[in-house]
Amino acid sequence: QDPMLTDHWVENPSPYGFVYVQLAKWLCFPFQGDLLKTMFTFKAFNLAAHGAIAWLIYQGGKRLKLQRPDLSLYFYLWNPLIILQFLAVGHNDILMGLFLTLAAYAALIGASIWVIPAIMAGTLIKYAAGGVLPFAFLFLLKNKGIKVALLSLLLGLLVLVLSGWPYWPELLAGTPLDRIGENATVSTNSLHAAAGGILKIAAHTIPAFESIREPVLQLLKFALWGGFSILTGLIFIGRVRQADYPFRTWIEDNVLLLFLLVFVVSSKFYSWYIGMFFPLIFFLQPGHALRQLLILVSCFQLLGFTFVEKTHILNYVLMTLAPTLWVLKRHGGFKRPWPGWRSDPGTGESGYS
Repeated sequence: QDPMLTDHWVENPSPYGFVYVQLAKWLCFPFQGDLLKTMFTFKAFNLAAHGAIAWLIYQGGKRLKLQRPDLSLYFYLWNPLIILQFLAVGHNDILMGLFLTLAAYAALIGASIWVIPAIMAGTLIKYAAGGVLPFAFLFLLKNKGIKVALLSLLLGLLVLVLSGWPYWPELLAGTPLDRIGENATVSTNSLHAAAGGILKIAAHTIPAFESIREPVLQLLKFALWGGFSILTGLIFIGRVRQADYPFRTWIEDNVLLLFLLVFVVSSKFYSWYIGMFFPLIFFLQPGHALRQLLILVSCFQLLGFTFVEKTHILNYVLMTLAPTLWVLKRHGGFKRPWPGWRSDPGTGESGYS
Protein backbone atom coordinates (compact mmCIF):
# COMPACT_ATOMS: atom_id res chain seq x y z
CA GLN A 1 0.00 0.00 0.00
CA ASP A 2 3.02 2.31 0.16
CA PRO A 3 2.55 5.09 -2.44
CA MET A 4 6.34 5.31 -2.93
CA LEU A 5 6.44 1.79 -4.41
CA THR A 6 6.15 1.69 -8.19
CA ASP A 7 3.89 -0.95 -9.76
CA HIS A 8 6.89 -3.08 -10.66
CA TRP A 9 7.79 -3.67 -7.01
CA VAL A 10 4.35 -3.93 -5.37
CA GLU A 11 4.15 -7.67 -6.00
CA ASN A 12 7.89 -8.39 -5.99
CA PRO A 13 10.10 -9.41 -3.05
CA SER A 14 13.22 -7.31 -2.59
CA PRO A 15 16.06 -8.51 -4.84
CA TYR A 16 18.59 -7.11 -2.36
CA GLY A 17 20.00 -8.48 0.87
CA PHE A 18 19.01 -7.93 4.49
CA VAL A 19 21.47 -5.08 5.13
CA TYR A 20 20.09 -3.01 2.25
CA VAL A 21 16.48 -3.67 3.23
CA GLN A 22 17.22 -2.57 6.80
CA LEU A 23 19.09 0.49 5.55
CA ALA A 24 16.24 1.41 3.18
CA LYS A 25 13.77 1.14 6.07
CA TRP A 26 15.66 3.72 8.14
CA LEU A 27 16.33 6.05 5.22
CA CYS A 28 12.61 6.04 4.39
CA PHE A 29 11.54 6.64 7.99
CA PRO A 30 12.29 10.40 8.51
CA PHE A 31 9.98 11.79 5.80
CA GLN A 32 7.10 9.31 6.18
CA GLY A 33 6.27 8.86 2.51
CA ASP A 34 7.42 12.16 1.00
CA LEU A 35 8.89 10.75 -2.22
CA LEU A 36 11.08 13.70 -3.24
CA LYS A 37 12.69 14.19 0.18
CA THR A 38 13.20 10.45 0.60
CA MET A 39 14.83 10.19 -2.82
CA PHE A 40 17.30 12.93 -1.92
CA THR A 41 17.99 11.20 1.41
CA PHE A 42 19.09 8.10 -0.49
CA LYS A 43 21.23 10.19 -2.83
CA ALA A 44 22.79 12.04 0.10
CA PHE A 45 23.64 8.68 1.66
CA ASN A 46 25.31 7.64 -1.61
CA LEU A 47 27.28 10.90 -1.56
CA ALA A 48 28.50 10.09 1.96
CA ALA A 49 29.47 6.59 0.78
CA HIS A 50 31.31 8.16 -2.17
CA GLY A 51 33.32 10.35 0.19
CA ALA A 52 34.05 7.43 2.54
CA ILE A 53 35.32 5.28 -0.34
CA ALA A 54 37.54 8.14 -1.52
CA TRP A 55 39.06 8.48 1.95
CA LEU A 56 39.70 4.73 2.18
CA ILE A 57 41.30 4.70 -1.29
CA TYR A 58 43.60 7.61 -0.47
CA GLN A 59 44.63 6.32 2.96
CA GLY A 60 45.08 2.80 1.57
CA GLY A 61 47.24 4.10 -1.27
CA LYS A 62 49.50 5.93 1.17
CA ARG A 63 49.87 2.86 3.38
CA LEU A 64 50.73 0.73 0.34
CA LYS A 65 53.15 3.44 -0.85
CA LEU A 66 51.53 3.40 -4.27
CA GLN A 67 52.65 5.91 -6.85
CA ARG A 68 50.40 8.99 -6.93
CA PRO A 69 47.62 8.16 -4.43
CA ASP A 70 46.19 11.57 -5.39
CA LEU A 71 45.79 10.25 -8.93
CA SER A 72 43.82 7.29 -7.61
CA LEU A 73 41.61 9.75 -5.76
CA TYR A 74 41.02 11.71 -8.96
CA PHE A 75 40.23 8.60 -11.04
CA TYR A 76 37.61 7.58 -8.48
CA LEU A 77 36.09 10.88 -7.30
CA TRP A 78 35.70 12.40 -10.77
CA ASN A 79 34.95 9.27 -12.76
CA PRO A 80 31.93 10.39 -14.82
CA LEU A 81 30.23 6.98 -14.67
CA ILE A 82 30.46 6.91 -10.86
CA ILE A 83 29.13 10.48 -10.57
CA LEU A 84 26.24 9.89 -12.97
CA GLN A 85 25.14 6.43 -11.83
CA PHE A 86 25.55 6.72 -8.07
CA LEU A 87 25.25 10.41 -7.20
CA ALA A 88 22.84 11.58 -9.91
CA VAL A 89 20.77 8.43 -10.47
CA GLY A 90 21.36 6.89 -7.04
CA HIS A 91 22.04 3.18 -7.62
CA ASN A 92 22.87 1.15 -4.51
CA ASP A 93 25.85 -0.78 -5.95
CA ILE A 94 28.15 1.86 -4.44
CA LEU A 95 27.24 0.52 -0.99
CA MET A 96 28.55 -2.96 -1.82
CA GLY A 97 31.65 -1.21 -3.15
CA LEU A 98 31.97 0.68 0.14
CA PHE A 99 31.91 -2.49 2.24
CA LEU A 100 34.43 -4.30 0.00
CA THR A 101 36.74 -1.28 0.19
CA LEU A 102 36.29 -1.21 3.95
CA ALA A 103 37.25 -4.91 4.12
CA ALA A 104 40.42 -4.25 2.11
CA TYR A 105 41.36 -1.29 4.29
CA ALA A 106 40.66 -3.27 7.49
CA ALA A 107 43.06 -5.97 6.29
CA LEU A 108 45.63 -3.33 5.41
CA ILE A 109 45.66 -1.65 8.84
CA GLY A 110 45.57 -4.89 10.82
CA ALA A 111 41.88 -4.74 11.88
CA SER A 112 41.57 -8.22 10.44
CA ILE A 113 38.55 -9.46 12.40
CA TRP A 114 36.36 -6.96 10.51
CA VAL A 115 37.28 -8.26 7.05
CA ILE A 116 34.60 -10.96 6.75
CA PRO A 117 31.86 -8.91 8.51
CA ALA A 118 32.46 -6.10 6.00
CA ILE A 119 32.32 -8.48 3.02
CA MET A 120 29.21 -10.13 4.50
CA ALA A 121 27.55 -6.71 4.77
CA GLY A 122 28.46 -6.10 1.12
CA THR A 123 26.95 -9.47 0.21
CA LEU A 124 23.76 -8.45 2.00
CA ILE A 125 23.59 -5.36 -0.18
CA LYS A 126 24.07 -7.28 -3.45
CA TYR A 127 24.82 -10.99 -3.45
CA ALA A 128 27.77 -10.92 -5.88
CA ALA A 129 30.19 -10.20 -3.02
CA GLY A 130 29.50 -13.65 -1.57
CA GLY A 131 31.76 -15.21 -4.19
CA VAL A 132 34.89 -13.76 -2.60
CA LEU A 133 34.09 -14.74 1.00
CA PRO A 134 36.11 -18.02 0.84
CA PHE A 135 39.15 -16.07 -0.37
CA ALA A 136 38.82 -13.66 2.54
CA PHE A 137 38.77 -16.54 5.02
CA LEU A 138 41.83 -18.09 3.36
CA PHE A 139 43.62 -14.73 3.36
CA LEU A 140 43.03 -14.35 7.09
CA LEU A 141 43.96 -17.96 7.79
CA LYS A 142 47.31 -17.65 6.04
CA ASN A 143 48.19 -14.20 7.38
CA LYS A 144 46.60 -14.03 10.84
CA GLY A 145 45.99 -17.63 11.88
CA ILE A 146 43.00 -19.82 12.59
CA LYS A 147 41.73 -17.87 15.64
CA VAL A 148 41.43 -14.54 13.84
CA ALA A 149 39.93 -16.21 10.75
CA LEU A 150 37.28 -18.03 12.80
CA LEU A 151 36.46 -14.94 14.87
CA SER A 152 36.03 -12.89 11.71
CA LEU A 153 33.81 -15.62 10.25
CA LEU A 154 31.66 -15.72 13.39
CA LEU A 155 31.22 -11.94 13.28
CA GLY A 156 30.23 -12.23 9.62
CA LEU A 157 27.59 -14.83 10.50
CA LEU A 158 26.36 -12.51 13.25
CA VAL A 159 25.84 -9.76 10.65
CA LEU A 160 23.80 -12.24 8.59
CA VAL A 161 21.64 -13.38 11.51
CA LEU A 162 20.96 -9.97 13.06
CA SER A 163 20.29 -8.08 9.83
CA GLY A 164 17.93 -10.83 8.68
CA TRP A 165 16.20 -11.31 12.04
CA PRO A 166 12.87 -9.66 11.06
CA TYR A 167 12.74 -11.61 7.80
CA TRP A 168 13.60 -15.16 8.85
CA PRO A 169 9.93 -16.08 9.55
CA GLU A 170 8.96 -14.97 6.03
CA LEU A 171 11.83 -16.93 4.49
CA LEU A 172 10.96 -20.05 6.47
CA ALA A 173 7.32 -19.62 5.49
CA GLY A 174 8.28 -19.75 1.82
CA THR A 175 9.02 -16.25 0.56
CA PRO A 176 9.14 -16.67 -3.25
CA LEU A 177 12.88 -17.00 -3.67
CA ASP A 178 12.28 -18.22 -7.22
CA ARG A 179 11.04 -14.74 -8.15
CA ILE A 180 14.18 -13.17 -6.69
CA GLY A 181 16.25 -15.65 -8.72
CA GLU A 182 14.22 -14.94 -11.84
CA ASN A 183 14.88 -11.21 -11.48
CA ALA A 184 18.62 -11.85 -11.09
CA THR A 185 18.90 -14.06 -14.18
CA VAL A 186 17.05 -12.00 -16.77
CA SER A 187 19.13 -11.86 -19.95
CA THR A 188 19.97 -8.24 -20.76
CA ASN A 189 23.02 -6.21 -21.90
CA SER A 190 25.35 -9.17 -21.29
CA LEU A 191 27.43 -11.67 -23.24
CA HIS A 192 24.52 -14.08 -22.88
CA ALA A 193 22.11 -11.44 -24.21
CA ALA A 194 24.43 -10.67 -27.14
CA ALA A 195 24.49 -14.36 -28.05
CA GLY A 196 20.71 -14.40 -27.80
CA GLY A 197 20.52 -11.45 -30.19
CA ILE A 198 22.77 -13.19 -32.71
CA LEU A 199 20.69 -16.36 -32.54
CA LYS A 200 17.49 -14.35 -32.96
CA ILE A 201 18.85 -12.74 -36.14
CA ALA A 202 19.97 -16.18 -37.36
CA ALA A 203 16.49 -17.57 -36.69
CA HIS A 204 14.94 -14.86 -38.86
CA THR A 205 17.26 -15.91 -41.67
CA ILE A 206 17.05 -19.66 -41.09
CA PRO A 207 13.73 -20.53 -39.37
CA ALA A 208 15.06 -23.94 -38.27
CA PHE A 209 17.30 -22.11 -35.77
CA GLU A 210 14.27 -20.98 -33.80
CA SER A 211 13.73 -24.40 -32.26
CA ILE A 212 17.30 -24.62 -30.97
CA ARG A 213 17.68 -21.01 -29.80
CA GLU A 214 16.51 -21.50 -26.20
CA PRO A 215 18.40 -24.79 -25.66
CA VAL A 216 21.60 -23.16 -26.96
CA LEU A 217 21.16 -20.18 -24.64
CA GLN A 218 20.55 -22.47 -21.68
CA LEU A 219 23.67 -24.42 -22.61
CA LEU A 220 25.66 -21.18 -22.85
CA LYS A 221 24.44 -20.10 -19.40
CA PHE A 222 25.44 -23.48 -17.99
CA ALA A 223 28.86 -23.26 -19.70
CA LEU A 224 29.52 -19.75 -18.39
CA TRP A 225 28.59 -20.57 -14.81
CA GLY A 226 30.30 -23.95 -14.96
CA GLY A 227 33.49 -22.48 -16.39
CA PHE A 228 33.50 -19.70 -13.81
CA SER A 229 32.99 -22.18 -10.97
CA ILE A 230 35.87 -24.35 -12.20
CA LEU A 231 38.16 -21.32 -12.61
CA THR A 232 37.27 -20.05 -9.14
CA GLY A 233 37.96 -23.48 -7.68
CA LEU A 234 41.31 -23.75 -9.45
CA ILE A 235 42.41 -20.30 -8.25
CA PHE A 236 41.30 -21.14 -4.72
CA ILE A 237 43.18 -24.46 -4.72
CA GLY A 238 46.24 -22.65 -6.06
CA ARG A 239 46.07 -20.15 -3.18
CA VAL A 240 45.66 -22.96 -0.66
CA ARG A 241 48.84 -24.61 -1.95
CA GLN A 242 50.84 -21.38 -1.81
CA ALA A 243 53.00 -20.84 1.25
CA ASP A 244 51.62 -17.33 1.67
CA TYR A 245 48.78 -15.17 0.36
CA PRO A 246 49.90 -11.54 0.08
CA PHE A 247 47.49 -8.62 0.28
CA ARG A 248 48.00 -7.56 -3.33
CA THR A 249 47.37 -11.06 -4.66
CA TRP A 250 44.17 -11.23 -2.60
CA ILE A 251 42.96 -7.92 -4.06
CA GLU A 252 43.83 -9.12 -7.58
CA ASP A 253 41.80 -12.29 -7.06
CA ASN A 254 38.82 -10.30 -5.81
CA VAL A 255 38.89 -7.88 -8.75
CA LEU A 256 39.45 -10.59 -11.36
CA LEU A 257 36.67 -12.87 -10.09
CA LEU A 258 34.15 -10.07 -9.64
CA PHE A 259 34.96 -8.70 -13.10
CA LEU A 260 34.41 -12.11 -14.68
CA LEU A 261 31.23 -12.69 -12.67
CA VAL A 262 29.66 -9.32 -13.42
CA PHE A 263 30.90 -8.61 -16.96
CA VAL A 264 31.16 -12.10 -18.48
CA VAL A 265 29.20 -14.75 -16.60
CA SER A 266 26.05 -13.00 -15.38
CA SER A 267 23.23 -12.98 -17.92
CA LYS A 268 21.97 -9.69 -16.48
CA PHE A 269 24.19 -6.63 -16.73
CA TYR A 270 23.84 -2.86 -16.38
CA SER A 271 26.65 -0.33 -16.52
CA TRP A 272 26.23 0.66 -12.85
CA TYR A 273 27.15 -2.87 -11.71
CA ILE A 274 30.80 -1.83 -11.99
CA GLY A 275 30.35 0.17 -8.79
CA MET A 276 30.14 -3.06 -6.80
CA PHE A 277 33.91 -3.54 -6.92
CA PHE A 278 35.42 -0.62 -8.88
CA PRO A 279 37.07 1.00 -5.80
CA LEU A 280 39.16 -2.13 -5.17
CA ILE A 281 41.28 -1.47 -8.26
CA PHE A 282 42.90 1.50 -6.50
CA PHE A 283 44.67 -0.85 -4.11
CA LEU A 284 46.68 -2.02 -7.16
CA GLN A 285 49.66 -0.31 -8.77
CA PRO A 286 48.78 2.34 -11.40
CA GLY A 287 50.26 0.22 -14.21
CA HIS A 288 48.37 -2.92 -13.23
CA ALA A 289 46.39 -4.46 -16.09
CA LEU A 290 43.21 -4.98 -14.05
CA ARG A 291 43.28 -1.39 -12.86
CA GLN A 292 43.74 -0.09 -16.38
CA LEU A 293 41.04 -2.43 -17.68
CA LEU A 294 38.38 -1.31 -15.21
CA ILE A 295 39.14 2.40 -15.67
CA LEU A 296 38.87 2.00 -19.44
CA VAL A 297 35.72 -0.12 -19.19
CA SER A 298 34.14 2.51 -16.93
CA CYS A 299 34.68 5.08 -19.69
CA PHE A 300 33.17 2.85 -22.36
CA GLN A 301 30.16 2.14 -20.11
CA LEU A 302 29.17 5.80 -20.55
CA LEU A 303 27.72 4.64 -23.86
CA GLY A 304 24.96 3.22 -21.67
CA PHE A 305 23.53 6.76 -21.57
CA THR A 306 23.10 6.67 -25.36
CA PHE A 307 21.09 4.59 -27.83
CA VAL A 308 23.94 2.03 -27.78
CA GLU A 309 22.61 0.45 -24.57
CA LYS A 310 19.48 -0.70 -26.42
CA THR A 311 21.37 -2.26 -29.33
CA HIS A 312 21.36 -5.78 -27.94
CA ILE A 313 24.55 -7.02 -29.63
CA LEU A 314 26.50 -3.83 -30.25
CA ASN A 315 26.16 -2.72 -26.62
CA TYR A 316 28.20 -5.61 -25.27
CA VAL A 317 30.72 -5.50 -28.13
CA LEU A 318 31.41 -1.78 -27.77
CA MET A 319 30.96 -1.26 -24.03
CA THR A 320 32.69 -4.36 -22.64
CA LEU A 321 34.37 -6.56 -25.24
CA ALA A 322 36.28 -3.85 -27.14
CA PRO A 323 38.06 -2.29 -24.10
CA THR A 324 38.76 -5.73 -22.63
CA LEU A 325 40.41 -6.98 -25.82
CA TRP A 326 42.41 -3.76 -26.14
CA VAL A 327 43.86 -4.07 -22.61
CA LEU A 328 44.52 -7.79 -23.09
CA LYS A 329 46.43 -7.06 -26.28
CA ARG A 330 48.39 -4.24 -24.67
CA HIS A 331 49.46 -6.47 -21.79
CA GLY A 332 50.34 -9.50 -23.89
CA GLY A 333 47.27 -11.48 -22.85
CA PHE A 334 47.03 -13.18 -26.24
CA LYS A 335 50.57 -14.55 -25.97
CA ARG A 336 50.34 -16.09 -22.51
CA PRO A 337 47.44 -16.90 -20.24
CA TRP A 338 46.46 -15.07 -17.06
CA PRO A 339 48.28 -14.22 -14.83
CA GLY A 340 51.24 -14.03 -17.19
CA TRP A 341 50.38 -10.67 -18.70
CA ARG A 342 52.36 -7.86 -17.19
CA SER A 343 51.16 -4.93 -15.14
CA ASP A 344 53.20 -2.41 -17.07
CA PRO A 345 54.49 -3.21 -20.56
CA GLY A 346 56.95 -0.36 -20.21
CA THR A 347 58.72 -1.72 -17.16
CA GLY A 348 57.98 -5.41 -17.36
CA GLU A 349 56.80 -5.41 -13.73
CA SER A 350 54.48 -8.26 -12.92
CA GLY A 351 51.12 -7.53 -11.33
CA TYR A 352 51.63 -10.50 -9.03
CA SER A 353 53.77 -10.30 -5.92
